[in-house]
Amino acid sequence: LVNIGGSDIYDGTPTTILGLVWSIILYYQLKGSDTGVGAKAALLQWVHKQLEPYADVELPQNFGTAFRDGQAMATLVHRLCGGPGAGPYDQKSVKTNQPIRNHDIAFTTAKDRLGVPILIDPQDMVVPKPDENTVMTYIGVLKSAHEKQRALKAIKPEAYSIAGPKSAEAGVKTHFKIAIDSAKDAKAAVNDFVILVEPPSVGGGGASTA
Repeated sequence: LVNIGGSDIYDGTPTTILGLVWSIILYYQLKGSDTGVGAKAALLQWVHKQLEPYADVELPQNFGTAFRDGQAMATLVHRLCGGPGAGPYDQKSVKTNQPIRNHDIAFTTAKDRLGVPILIDPQDMVVPKPDENTVMTYIGVLKSAHEKQRALKAIKPEAYSIAGPKSAEAGVKTHFKIAIDSAKDAKAAVNDFVILVEPPSVGGGGASTA
């Protein structure tokens, strides 16, 4: 990272530390696309793709003022939680003249349905210029949560079985392997994992993975 040294972090320089945090978010949470498009443009393209089924919603052209009225945010969450005809609330009730209500619905629904914590106060979205980095970060978390949820739904339990010893000695790490029937789930990958068998305790025993 340019112009950021250990002394800046030790001294607690706010601007420098915030810059460092944003660089980390940008690299790990908001990566650009494989086509060479930057992180911001790639995330905006993803938002547009999600909102395409909603003809009455204007596609946002930035992550600041375009999200101010809450319609784009509430519609995006509606899409990720079911989409047209299956969303968690009536998307047509999302009006541009109710920005706080729209954001409150969006953030609460994303928390309940996608497990995304409420990272933004709705009041902070109705200011003249909402912070673009904050909105990008939140939408990036929405995207990751949605992708993880889709991946979990795609898992086919019938394709998996666990192979390993039938018994194990207490206190000894024992190797197991997840066996996969590729004919049932061609995209799956074989993974080894270790279970440490613990001796029974007064309150009950169990095994922990390592």
